[in-house]
Amino acid sequence: MWANIRQSLPEAVTTNQDFANFLDKQIINAEEEWHSGLESSARPLIDAARHRDISFYQNDSDCIFFLQFLSVQHFRTSGIKSRTLEAFKYRSNIDLSRCWNVLSHILATNLGSSLFLDRKRIPLVLLENRTDVPFITSDQPTINLLSNSQTSEGPEHLALYYPISPTLALLLDDPDKSCGLSSESLSSERVIGLNVTRAAKSFRQVFGNTKDVLLLLLPP
Repeated sequence: MWANIRQSLPEAVTTNQDFANFLDKQIINAEEEWHSGLESSARPLIDAARHRDISFYQNDSDCIFFLQFLSVQHFRTSGIKSRTLEAFKYRSNIDLSRCWNVLSHILATNLGSSLFLDRKRIPLVLLENRTDVPFITSDQPTINLLSNSQTSEGPEHLALYYPISPTLALLLDDPDKSCGLSSESLSSERVIGLNVTRAAKSFRQVFGNTKDVLLLLLPP
């Protein structure tokens, strides 16, 4: 919107340095403010999940909003941006960096729409971690447990994993290739494995509620 306003203004206005600085600030902050609004609006659903209530997934309007939020969380990160741009550059010699901010929203909308249309086949699973090893998170809040980070090929299956506390996580599992996770199957070793996978798919930062859980990520 602000970019369109800039193009429509007379040159005498846009060459005013104070106004140009103001306009640049609005353009830079616009997307972050939109993300902030989306996260604030999603808070009641995440709070409900933290109280072990995921019934919102059965309500169409709540489900649409939740899947949009989750998809945006997945595509908005520096890690996804970096890997996607590198893949396009490597495979097609195309530089998408200047249009990524728009493209990421297109990809998120496509993912969220696909998940919603297939919602009756894709269960939302609440994973309860009853072990003494807490879940960690990272600067990539959602990860696909069925993707292979060692290949430039896009994943064929999706199991979207999203921890919401040290003891709770949400999972949208692939109905055709389940990753086999459930609250009952979560042993300490399995949680450590999930944490290691999350750390490997992070960009630069991982976060845990204790120092000890982060030390488990270090090689022996």
